[in-house]
Amino acid sequence: QFVTGRGIYDRYKKNPEKIKNKKVWSEVENWMGVTIVNSSIFWSPDIVVVGGAVGLNKNISADRINKRIKEVFSLMPKIPLVKKAELGQLSGLYGALAMAKQNRR
Repeated sequence: QFVTGRGIYDRYKKNPEKIKNKKVWSEVENWMGVTIVNSSIFWSPDIVVVGGAVGLNKNISADRINKRIKEVFSLMPKIPLVKKAELGQLSGLYGALAMAKQNRR
């Protein structure tokens, strides 16, 4: 709820695409980092790809999220790399296909 379009709207009473305040986006990036680390505790991914309207928003920086994760969660044995999605709306399908191919071997 902290990093979804609806969650941002509920907190700031403004559509995310209309928010220009860098402090707001810094807070969203921080919560994205927290969410990614919390999820990583269970699955230990090497990389996390963020997408969707919020993750691909021009105000969101994967570099800043990675920096924040390293600052705050430096005691974790494995910190995943965060990257922005590059494959558009079908990226989930491409990822599933790649995983299926790897598991078939």
